Amino acid sequence: VRVWVTGGGGGGSGTGGSSGNTQDGPGGAGGGTAIEKITGLTPSGTVAVTVGAGGAGGAANGDNTAGITNGSTGGTSSFASYCSATGGSGGSNGGNAGYGGIGSGGDLNIKGNGGGVGPCTVASTGDQSNAMSGHGGGSYWGGGSYASNLSSGSIWGFGGQAYGGGGSGAKSRASTSSYAGGTGHAGVVVVEYAA
Repeated sequence: VRVWVTGGGGGGSGTGGSSGNTQDGPGGAGGGTAIEKITGLTPSGTVAVTVGAGGAGGAANGDNTAGITNGSTGGTSSFASYCSATGGSGGSNGGNAGYGGIGSGGDLNIKGNGGGVGPCTVASTGDQSNAMSGHGGGSYWGGGSYASNLSSGSIWGFGGQAYGGGGSGAKSRASTSSYAGGTGHAGVVVVEYAA
């Protein structure tokens, strides 16, 4: 038996709404992955499997309210006590993107990619040409969610695209409306059995 165990992706951060500032939230990170070849298991046997949920995106912080809200960490996935993988952490206030989850106990243990760092707050009178939300970090299975640049206006964060992918941060472009961050994608446990 060969198993692939991936933790859930972290949630992207949410934004408040402030007409005087552009707010761009950091993205959540990808979940880690453990890959292991296990001997001695049979098709009739029972093994406890846990699949980590994706982390929730940070809530919209409230209209006419400045500030970034933290995304949640993705859940840990495991294949009994053989191997496990933690979820990616969420994007957070202060410009902190999520840190990738880590696989453990496997023959090969892989760390998820970190989320992208949004500038968090840019004064409406300053240079906004490069402001964009943080992207979601990828996992073993593929990419997290994509970021949005400032030219596309205010928008919520996008959910993780692949198993264990992180959600992107929300973006509020000098708007009084607030937006939630993207939810991380759930992890996965894949079991391959060869007779």
